[in-house]
Amino acid sequence: MRLLFWNVQRLGASTDDARRTILSGAMHAVAPDRVLLCELTTASATPQAQNITYRRRNAWQLCYGAFDSNGNTIGLTRVNPPVGPGYAGQFVGGNNFGNLVDRALAHAGPIGGFDVYVIHSPAYQFGATRAITFLTYALNHMYGANPWLVVGDFNVEPHNTSAYVQGHIVNDGATYIGGLPKVYDYALTNQPHLVDVNTIIPSGPGSDHLAIQVDY
Repeated sequence: MRLLFWNVQRLGASTDDARRTILSGAMHAVAPDRVLLCELTTASATPQAQNITYRRRNAWQLCYGAFDSNGNTIGLTRVNPPVGPGYAGQFVGGNNFGNLVDRALAHAGPIGGFDVYVIHSPAYQFGATRAITFLTYALNHMYGANPWLVVGDFNVEPHNTSAYVQGHIVNDGATYIGGLPKVYDYALTNQPHLVDVNTIIPSGPGSDHLAIQVDY
């Protein structure tokens, strides 16, 4: 199974045709079975913006997108995962994930034997580190040995997370290219030995992030 994930840097109705062509070309070049996106504006119709949030919705929030290899929209479902054993006490803010982040964990469904999610984590290191730590403990508690996979813009580099979290990360180097390169986009899973991640280099400046191809 092949997924493509990309933070598409405020892709919306007013995005110029040249940048849209670059984005579309890169998405189709790797022939993914599913495409999962973040940072669509609420005005995006193609791809269809899905505002999956724990907050009251408004027109300025950043959204997800998801579609299959035929271009059909995949409806994402908001999930507020329960706290997992081992997380409590590591961070301030409590044990309700919905209070720790704005953009929700979005479930794309069972895909190729894995339960697949997408996340766009808070854009500051403490909040992003807290979010990925919470998710790792929570999803391990929810699924046990059953395969789960989260792709996303985690907004924290793996080396800034705990050894426990790092054991669940699969990445292929720097993906944020809007400044000093950062490893922000990758896969988080309880089956890292079954998952492969490759960075996709587009033909031009389509976003301040590179896409990742996730195979499993």
